[in-house]
Amino acid sequence: MVDYFKKRKYKRIKKPFIVRFQKLTKDGKSGVFPGWDIVSVQDLGAGGVLFNYDDKFEMDSRLEFKINFPTLVEPIGCKGKVIRIEKEINSSRVRIASIFTDINEEEKNEINRFAEGLGPEDLVG
Repeated sequence: MVDYFKKRKYKRIKKPFIVRFQKLTKDGKSGVFPGWDIVSVQDLGAGGVLFNYDDKFEMDSRLEFKINFPTLVEPIGCKGKVIRIEKEINSSRVRIASIFTDINEEEKNEINRFAEGLGPEDLVG
């Protein structure tokens, strides 16, 4: 099994965040399923996000995110790519891991600064 904690570049926050996302077409345009879905993420870092979902995803699916972040007035807007899909035991839900592929440095730094200020009980790994 891959040890994802050792591979991570950024600290991951395990506090709940509300995230809106939509699936994008393969060329990165909106429209696969128009509209935004809302999920509470399991963990979030400057490099990506992990969340549970009831629908099917494919590896390398493109996503667009709007993340309501406590230290910012406007949500963080970024794009990502699904890198891992795990089926939950005894459930129809799946766990989706997505890396951010398009996020500006200022927003990435804001997430990282927030994570740096948290105690170990609020971080993953």
